[in-house]
Amino acid sequence: MESVPLPYELLNNIFKIYASLKDTLPETLLQVCSSWSAVASHEPTLWTKFVISRDMVRSTYSDGWPGDGSVEHAILTRDWAGIFKRRLARAGASLPLHISILTLHKLLLPVIDVISGEDYVHLSRWETFYLHTGRMIYGWAGIRSLISQPISQASHIARE
Repeated sequence: MESVPLPYELLNNIFKIYASLKDTLPETLLQVCSSWSAVASHEPTLWTKFVISRDMVRSTYSDGWPGDGSVEHAILTRDWAGIFKRRLARAGASLPLHISILTLHKLLLPVIDVISGEDYVHLSRWETFYLHTGRMIYGWAGIRSLISQPISQASHIARE
């Protein structure tokens, strides 16, 4: 049986639903096939969600567990700064961005810098900003300069 390609508009709408789901990476759509890649790469709204989460850092501890004097050895699980730079480029220069910071680690600060932009140029695009403050390893000090900048276009700011 021969496969029939889905119309561009239908595939585009399916991708928008997929991108709105929790724990999804729109980059996955680029890897399925050339037609999916073409549709996904030309739909800027797929690239406007940025989630900073614990899954982005892999930590191991020497001599025990966190908090008992052990030393943390951490690495990023991917080149998240590069991924977010490409995502910003695909989103274009004017679409609103949706930011969720679920954890904070010193290795993630350059990633947050990407979505803030040099001289905080992207902050004006942040439409939603969610900050989960519970159990952050580096606390508020790590993002003091970020939250002191105006987020003029934000229509929804929440923290937990």
